[in-house]
Amino acid sequence: VPVDMVVNTTMAALAKHGNLQNPQLNVYHVASSSINPLSFSQIFYYCYVLSKQHEVQDGKALTKIQIRLIKKKLEYLKNFSKLYEPYFFYKGWFDNGNVRKLMGDMSEEEKRSFEIDVTKIN
Repeated sequence: VPVDMVVNTTMAALAKHGNLQNPQLNVYHVASSSINPLSFSQIFYYCYVLSKQHEVQDGKALTKIQIRLIKKKLEYLKNFSKLYEPYFFYKGWFDNGNVRKLMGDMSEEEKRSFEIDVTKIN
């Protein structure tokens, strides 16, 4: 989920609950897992398309600089995958019902100014 949607949701929640004398605990999951999930096959497809766009076409040997750059990118990908492993393989779903209710309470102008609809993520 893009960080601007998280910030927009936080601002909308503050606008709704910030002035209450006795505010209740409200949890807002800004998540797409239950409404607009990203499957592992989609991730694989995007990686495949990206790799096809950058594959070596002419069969020329790689320079030492290119090899070092590839090694750095691989190291980055290893660290990235280790960091995000729990999220990729997590089987749970985060309910964003409170965010949907918050969207329902927003005016059309507020919805345009503060985009929080995760179904619009492509």
